[in-house]
Amino acid sequence: NAYAANSLLKTLEEPATPTLFFLLTNNEEKILETIKSRVQTLAIAPIPQAQLLLELKEYFSQNTNIEEIAATSRGLSGLALEWLQNPEAFDFYKKECERFFSLFNKPFFEKLALVEPLFGDKKAHIEGREELIAILHIWQECLHSPQLSSSTVVALYDIIVETIERLGKNIHPRLLLENLLLSI
Repeated sequence: NAYAANSLLKTLEEPATPTLFFLLTNNEEKILETIKSRVQTLAIAPIPQAQLLLELKEYFSQNTNIEEIAATSRGLSGLALEWLQNPEAFDFYKKECERFFSLFNKPFFEKLALVEPLFGDKKAHIEGREELIAILHIWQECLHSPQLSSSTVVALYDIIVETIERLGKNIHPRLLLENLLLSI
């Protein structure tokens, strides 16, 4: 928000010596121009898959999923390393991608049945909301698939982003997900 941005601006203008800040964003448009004018931009590109696979094989030669992880990580070395060190996280990612793609070309009642496990225990409301947000981020990443048309990707990306934002505003998760399912 504007207050946080102005506080950050003040900190950037008068940092304690010696101080080095790293500001990370996936949406540069939301950064105030006054902040952008005081920083250096460094774009970090994904690593080509062949190079990533070669590097990962050097350190994780015993891992049997290494090729699948390198391909699925889309050149994001940190993600590949996380999955190699935490196979459960990779299995969770794959399961959620399967769920996402299984939603297409199904009647609405079948889609509802597929997402019903996401609502779990009503007592764990906050944890459930956080897990749902994590799943929606995975669904966003699934949009990189060549299986989907560009018009589908654009429409779903916007709806997923809106759903994540509304979850943060405490709107009922089931209603938000049902709205998303109507678009799939």
